[in-house]
Amino acid sequence: MRDCLFLRTIYLLCFVLITQVSLVSAQQTELVKYQFTDSNTNPDTPSIGNPQLTLSGLNFSGSFGNPFSSLYTNVNNNFIELTISTLGYKNITIEWDGGYFFGPDAGAHRWLLFADSGSGFGNYIYLQDCTRAWVRTPVQALSNLFDNNGSVKIRIMSSVTDGCYAYLDNLIVKGTKIDNIPPFFQTVQADISQTTDLGMCGAVVNYPIPEASDDQTLHMGAIPGFTYLGNIDAHQYYVSSSQATATSAIQNAEDLGGHLVTIGSQLENDFVNSNTRFRIWIGLSDVDVENDFRWITNEAVSYTNWNGHEPNDYGTGEDYTEMRATGMWNDLKESSTLRYVVEFQPVVVIQTSGLPPGSIFPVGITTNTFVATDRSGNTTTQIFNVTVVDNTPPAISDLKASYYEGRNFETFMETKDVQELNYNWGTGAPESSLVGVNDFSVRFRGSIKAPQTGLYTFYTTSDDGVRLWVDGTSVVDNWTDHGRTVNTGTLNLIAGEYVPIILDYYENGGGAIIQLEWEGPGLTREYVKNQGLGSCLDLSLDLGSTGMRTITPAEIDPGYIDACGVSSRVLSKTEFTCNDSGDNPVTLTVTDVNGNQASCHVNVKITGTPNNSLSVLGETLCEGNSADVIVKSSEVGVTYTLYIDSNQVGTSVPGTGVDISLNIPSSSLQVGTNLVIVRASRGACELNLQNTATVNINPKPKPKDISFD
Repeated sequence: MRDCLFLRTIYLLCFVLITQVSLVSAQQTELVKYQFTDSNTNPDTPSIGNPQLTLSGLNFSGSFGNPFSSLYTNVNNNFIELTISTLGYKNITIEWDGGYFFGPDAGAHRWLLFADSGSGFGNYIYLQDCTRAWVRTPVQALSNLFDNNGSVKIRIMSSVTDGCYAYLDNLIVKGTKIDNIPPFFQTVQADISQTTDLGMCGAVVNYPIPEASDDQTLHMGAIPGFTYLGNIDAHQYYVSSSQATATSAIQNAEDLGGHLVTIGSQLENDFVNSNTRFRIWIGLSDVDVENDFRWITNEAVSYTNWNGHEPNDYGTGEDYTEMRATGMWNDLKESSTLRYVVEFQPVVVIQTSGLPPGSIFPVGITTNTFVATDRSGNTTTQIFNVTVVDNTPPAISDLKASYYEGRNFETFMETKDVQELNYNWGTGAPESSLVGVNDFSVRFRGSIKAPQTGLYTFYTTSDDGVRLWVDGTSVVDNWTDHGRTVNTGTLNLIAGEYVPIILDYYENGGGAIIQLEWEGPGLTREYVKNQGLGSCLDLSLDLGSTGMRTITPAEIDPGYIDACGVSSRVLSKTEFTCNDSGDNPVTLTVTDVNGNQASCHVNVKITGTPNNSLSVLGETLCEGNSADVIVKSSEVGVTYTLYIDSNQVGTSVPGTGVDISLNIPSSSLQVGTNLVIVRASRGACELNLQNTATVNINPKPKPKDISFD
């Protein structure tokens, strides 16, 4: 697969890490080939390994069905011996044509294969019983003792009885070139740093899947039973002439040293389709986990081209994938028989840690590891980090819809208000005029507040893909092409707490529906509606009956939420008494789990207390007189009492709505200045007036001496 641009799943908050690579062995190279013409034991083609051929008792014969003459013998233990160097090669194999054309059918017409890696020939390792026709031997693989060996001897010896013959021709020795050079990545992916997406505790991060190359060539030349289609950037493609079941096609491709085609882009899909135009198997399957389609090479599924309402597992058991003549994909049963495309690629790249592109990356550092493996098993690793930083403070949540072009939030277009999550666009366009009728995605975000504590059920109705998170928990995940489908999920909620919701939706083609409903304790099934309150709430507290009151953040909080979670809600003042009469500025500070803060300012007005700002008047008198203190504009329902040095003086007087006078007996007054405090009482509240009265007492004058003349 190549040109991997974008991951189909998302959130794949459910991506499964692959830790092993399934590769087939590299293509073999022909080291030497002999077709025995008359008196000619030279290699038929340019050879490798300086082969030296020795004949012991064998003769050249006529054609006998071959285009050239062949070797034969009717004597036991005659042999042909080949000495060759396999330095630089492994997986050594031998094959030839054998048969007989003279002598009786009864008796032995055999060839025995021996091989010497340096310690002698030992016992034969293969026996061919010849028939009266040319028969190709099965490919005989030598042990690894013959790999990278400077002096290998191969002996094919006759085993015949009297009067019997054995013929031999078309001897071929092959090996796989030893490759110790690892593949290399074409580009180095730098570390990525990104802030959280709006309304998400994470970010959708896209990056190109690293591509790798190798110094070894791919399959070269024709393949019997296949037609060469061409290549894209060193990937070569062949289509079969015959049909096969899905599993047979997979095995046949591996036997050739390739794999069923894996498609990573529209370019590759169009290339394969334009060169076939009939139904073919491709290498995508959900045989292991239903609806979890994976390429047989374990490469990331970065591109799909499903036909409308596919895959649908029609009738169950549709675990393999075909490309139709139109280029669209359909899931199909294994027993169906189709032609198939084999792809040869020098390197397979898989991800062994982290998340694929297009996933929602969490806040923090995610380490992504990609391993490139060539056909010889050599590997190279590329590692890079994706860091998602949360610098978004909590916010008062209104229900919003952000519209994007593309099925995986590729290009943001605009955000619109939502009153109710109930949309059925049919084949028409959505609310946003900036996206088309197909191939768009929408992210809805807002908050809900449960009326009672308990288990709530959420219902999504969608056509096509849908994902739902409530309070950071995945509740629904059906990120596939499908017709109108209802999915459900449940979650426990606490009464009165605002929790964030994120609803992801994409439309591929055809009908377009997205609806979200919920039900639970105290709530009949209904569509989710906008619950944002807009701003913090001022409070008015009547303390007339209690004298004090404690408030909580919930009384002021309009519904602050945070995608990553709120860690605390703190008020600057929570305790109020009669002394706080009037206006009191209070700040609510909301802090999320990553330390970001938001705040709002409200006024807490304390009522039910006496007005302690009234004016009071004292007077100046001579010693021995009682004094009056005037309270201006007294309040009805309030009782006023005078105090000097914390001691009550005189009698309490109820307010009348006008000025009142309170008398201080002379016995309570001192000569000089007397500071008088006025205390007002209403219900449980008792306050000292802010203004005080001063009563000045002058001493009595003393008489002077009287004299007479």
